[in-house]
Amino acid sequence: MGELFRIGGLTVLGCAATLILRALHTEYAFAIRLAVLAVSAASVILMAEPLLASVKETAVDHGMDRYAATVLRALGIALLTKLCTAVCQDCGEGGMAYGVEMGGKIAILLLCLPLMKDILSFASTLSDMG
Repeated sequence: MGELFRIGGLTVLGCAATLILRALHTEYAFAIRLAVLAVSAASVILMAEPLLASVKETAVDHGMDRYAATVLRALGIALLTKLCTAVCQDCGEGGMAYGVEMGGKIAILLLCLPLMKDILSFASTLSDMG
């Protein structure tokens, strides 16, 4: 819980510094924004590590590690896509943000193709039994 407060405090301070510097030196404001974003993202990833380890362990115990890995990768792609989209939008680049968003969606679909094949194969096996 303390880590969340540190991230929140860093973000608020970063926003305040960005607002102050935006009027004086635009290039410094952007640099501070990116630095705060990088530190916050790294902190959140470190916070989530025990959760990810628990999910992986549970999936391995139940023989679902392949599927859990796919879901976790898709989640990672979605979060990274959201982060990149937000940076592009902050820079006023809506077109680039849209491109990043579409790329992330396609990457997730490509990642899930083997999973979809397994599901269709299983459904076919069930329909042959009935």
